[in-house]
Amino acid sequence: MTAAPVAARLGLTPIVAPPHDARSLARRVLHEHSGGRVLVVGHSDTVPEIVKSLTGAKGLPPIEEAEYGTMYIVTAPRVGRADFLRLTY
Repeated sequence: MTAAPVAARLGLTPIVAPPHDARSLARRVLHEHSGGRVLVVGHSDTVPEIVKSLTGAKGLPPIEEAEYGTMYIVTAPRVGRADFLRLTY
């Protein structure tokens, strides 16, 4: 439901992935969308694991259950190491 407005505006059909398999999701995103843009929406308990799986980062701060203002932007170049930016609004 969180991604529905963006998906509707862009004419895209959201893909629902298993919630607790961050590694498979990261592999899929990197393989199927290399060089592209992907919006991944998750919950407080899944987003840090997804970012970790995409970037290899360690020690990411947890997102509290009632915290709705944290967003990560992950940049994964075709060659080189992925990196991220953590934003809070």
